[in-house]
Amino acid sequence: MSDLRTDEEQVEALKRWWEDNGKQLVGAVVLVVGGWLGFDAYQSNQQATAASAQVLYQQLLKLRQQESFTDEEKAQIQFLASDLKKQYAGTPYATYAALLLAKDSVEDQQLDQAESLLRFALSKTKEPALEQLVTARLARILSAQGETDKAMALIEKPPEGPFGSLFLEIKGDILTQKGQLVDAKHAYDQAMASVSKSSPNAYLEMKANDLYGLTDEAQLASMMSEKAESADEAPETVVSSDSGLSEE
Repeated sequence: MSDLRTDEEQVEALKRWWEDNGKQLVGAVVLVVGGWLGFDAYQSNQQATAASAQVLYQQLLKLRQQESFTDEEKAQIQFLASDLKKQYAGTPYATYAALLLAKDSVEDQQLDQAESLLRFALSKTKEPALEQLVTARLARILSAQGETDKAMALIEKPPEGPFGSLFLEIKGDILTQKGQLVDAKHAYDQAMASVSKSSPNAYLEMKANDLYGLTDEAQLASMMSEKAESADEAPETVVSSDSGLSEE
């Protein structure tokens, strides 16, 4: 009998506990299960979005592989890129599309449009390496537009890793453009020192060699004056992909 009473007391205690805590327990279970299902649905939606964006981007790449484009194809390229930017702005493919269009804009001498596209890409990318690449290209654009101070502000602090040398090279280019050749030579030297021996940069070496042995402002100023006079005598040129603005 004592065992029976003990069992009955345990049952009654369990009933009272359920009355006091059952609703909260059920609610917690519902929240956990609902949260898990919601997260699973979110992940599925993200994967579907990325897949759709990838399809559009592959179509864009396929079109751009041609050497020349009809007006209809140019319009289709613009439509695909615009759709990626609007509908899939949160995916890396929108950033890649903006970079491709910025390259085309540079080749067409539409630097304002290229700047706008690169600023869009910079605002959307979350990958450090891609952010550094976009920053470098934007600095080149601003420099070509004469906005040297804004360009310098972007690349003043070179990052660690493979893009450090590129930032220093652009810094040297901007300083050369501003006539600060001693500082430009120092920036090129730093860039040369950080370039991987397995991946030499011939164009950087050429620019560094132009200033080799010139260590005082008088010599450098004289050299810049000679280059300016030569430029005045040369036919007018426009910004081209050789400037590094449209590098892949």
